[in-house]
Amino acid sequence: LISEHALPEKNRLEYNPRSGFVPFKDGIVLFVNMPSPGQSRRSPYPNEWLNGGKTLTWYLREKEWQCGESETARLLGFGSSNGTDEAPAVLFVRSASGEFICCGKCSAFAPDGDLEALGTKGKKLILLHIELKQWNMLKDSPAFTDILRQSVEDASVGASKEEENLIDVATVTDSTSFQETLARMVIEGNVIDALGFALEASKTDPKKRSIAAGVGCLKNIFARSNDADVLRAVEILDDTAARLGLF
Repeated sequence: LISEHALPEKNRLEYNPRSGFVPFKDGIVLFVNMPSPGQSRRSPYPNEWLNGGKTLTWYLREKEWQCGESETARLLGFGSSNGTDEAPAVLFVRSASGEFICCGKCSAFAPDGDLEALGTKGKKLILLHIELKQWNMLKDSPAFTDILRQSVEDASVGASKEEENLIDVATVTDSTSFQETLARMVIEGNVIDALGFALEASKTDPKKRSIAAGVGCLKNIFARSNDADVLRAVEILDDTAARLGLF
């Protein structure tokens, strides 16, 4: 796709920030801007980390998707197979207006594997999930860890009313049900939402909210349960927190 010295000297590779990608004949490069630190207004189409940073939500305009049959969709691995090798995709991510960091090779797939749902007409933007193929190498990178920690922390502190309405913690009276609901969220990769609800349920002062505080609140909620899903969620939570250097 882009090999060493492939770009002629004194030339620059640029992209249209409104599209978020640069297509090549034999591959595609994605550019993702994560929300600015402390951004108060939440985008209706947010780029969010899932599965501890292994997956990123990404949106493509419908006219560039064309029911999965566009050239862009083909470069992302969708559409009719023509017998050629899979085109490589490379991901670059930055926080706000900071420097882009290369996250290596990636692949795109439909959420829940429902490719037909992506083609629903009337959608302005198509939601895709981007999987980081070289995450095992990235997880120890300070630059990547900083972007991941900042994004997760901002989302936890600034959870929107729309997210809060998914579970009204003020009306939850069955603690076992609440534990199991949060556990399923963690297992399904919605760690950010689970942390937000745990902080809200614990009535943590907004000024003292952080990813570390959220992990502590969530583990306290899980503490006295022997449910299999809850125990699995605790393991995922511990692994994620350890990778972020929280303890």
